[in-house]
Amino acid sequence: MVSSVAISSALAIAALIAWKALVPNYKTSSKSGRDGESKSVLITGYSEGSIGAALAHAFHAHGYIVFATARRISNIPARLQDLSRIHALELNVTDQTSINRAVTDITRHVDGKGLDVLVNSAGTMLSGLKLVHVDIDQVGKQCFEVNVWGPLRMMQAFSALLVKASEKDNGNATVVNLGSIIGEIWFAYQPLYAASKAALHTISESMRLELAPFRIRVLAVVVDAVQSNLQRNQPRFHANSDSFYAPIQEKIRDFVEGVVPHSETPTEDFAEQVVRDVEMGKEGKVWRGQGVWLIWFLGTIMPTRVSDWVFSAMKGLSGLRRVREASGSGTRKAGWSEKLEKWLEVLA
Repeated sequence: MVSSVAISSALAIAALIAWKALVPNYKTSSKSGRDGESKSVLITGYSEGSIGAALAHAFHAHGYIVFATARRISNIPARLQDLSRIHALELNVTDQTSINRAVTDITRHVDGKGLDVLVNSAGTMLSGLKLVHVDIDQVGKQCFEVNVWGPLRMMQAFSALLVKASEKDNGNATVVNLGSIIGEIWFAYQPLYAASKAALHTISESMRLELAPFRIRVLAVVVDAVQSNLQRNQPRFHANSDSFYAPIQEKIRDFVEGVVPHSETPTEDFAEQVVRDVEMGKEGKVWRGQGVWLIWFLGTIMPTRVSDWVFSAMKGLSGLRRVREASGSGTRKAGWSEKLEKWLEVLA
C-alpha cells in the first residue's frame, strides 16, 4: 500500500513542476526607453476582435509607439490610425516582399533607435480536420506558412532592428510568439494547427537561446481559452455524409464553431497580462488563459491513458466507438466507464 509520505512527496513534486512551468522567474524591465523615450512595438495580425487588436491597444495604453499591422490596411479602423503613437501598416507574414517593405517603413519611423518588441500575433486556425481527410497541399501547408514560417520570417527580417534596440544603454529587446495550449497537448480535429503551434514553441525556445547573447528575450505565450475572433471566424463546418465521423458531426461542429465548455479570459485582460510579462522581462514559455492549468495538468502529470480517455470522451470519439461497436455486436449494457464517458460528453 502506498504510504501517506510517498503520496505527499509526489504531490509536492507535482506542485513544484507546475509552479516552475506556470510561473517563470521575473526580471526587471521598463516601458520607458532610453532617456525617457517611448519604446516601440510591432504587432502582426490586427483585426477587430482579435488578440492582435487587444495587444495594440494595451501596449499603446502603456506608452509604447505601436506599429499595428494587418494583411489589408482596411482591417485597421481609422479611429485607431488617428491616435498618436500608432502607425498602421499593411503586412502579410507569408509574403517576404511585404515584410521587407514593412522593415523599410519601420526603420524610417524609429530613426536609428531600433525596435524594442516584436509580437507575432498573426495566425490561422484549422478546426474540424481529421487526418484521414485533410488536404495537405491546400490546407496543411498554408497553416505552417502562417503559424511557423511567418514568425520566423519576421524575426529574421527585424533582427537588425531588435539588436539595435538592445545595444542602447541598459537596453534589451523582446520577441513575443503567440502559441497555443493545443501545441502542448493532443486534441482531436486540430492536428495540423496543433503541429504548427508545437513547432512554433520549439522554434521559440531555440530562438531564445540563440538571441540571448544579443540581449534579446524570447517569450512563447501558450494560450488557452481567450476570447477572440480566431476560432469564430472559421468557415462553417460542413459534414461529409460519407465520412467515418458522420455519427458525431454535431459534436465536431460545436468544436469548430467555438462552443467551449468553460469561460474564456477577456481579450483585454489577456493582452494586459502579456504587456506585464514583457515589462517584467519574462522569457521562455508562459501559460495564459482560462483553464490553462487543467490542460497543463492533463498533459504533463496525468498518465497518457487517462488523458486519452478524457479527451476522447469530450470530443465525441468515445461515443463514435460505442456506435461502431453497437452496429457490429448489438446492444450491450453500459459499464461504469461508459456512463462516465457519456457524462463527460454532456459537459463538453
